[in-house]
Amino acid sequence: MGGIKGGAGEIGVRVGKVLNRFKVGKHFQIDIGEGQFSYERNLASIKTEAALDGLYVIRTSVEKQKLDDKETVRAYKSLSQVERAFRSLKTVDLKISIIYHHARKPGKSTRLFVSVGLLCGMAYATGFSAFVI
Repeated sequence: MGGIKGGAGEIGVRVGKVLNRFKVGKHFQIDIGEGQFSYERNLASIKTEAALDGLYVIRTSVEKQKLDDKETVRAYKSLSQVERAFRSLKTVDLKISIIYHHARKPGKSTRLFVSVGLLCGMAYATGFSAFVI
């Protein structure tokens, strides 16, 4: 079996590339010397990170009296319905046709009216119910 070729610097560069590529450096104890390399798993670090798997943190600026913890999570999860509605704009889910609207001078109110109408149509087509805070 061939040994490790190169000095500690060259070995360190090669090991660093692998650790950075997979983002696992914090889970290993590395020992690099001249012509040698050894590693050991950091079980405490692995166990700590495994305990956090599947958890996420939701932060909001809304006061707790208006939106408690359960309502905050429910509001966050309802965002998937909004995302689905916007995705359906790019597909044929809505089954609507273009309405040509001509105004002498389109203004902000015309654009607002069309935008609100489109959002209402998307909400109706996807069954989205508004969550009012």
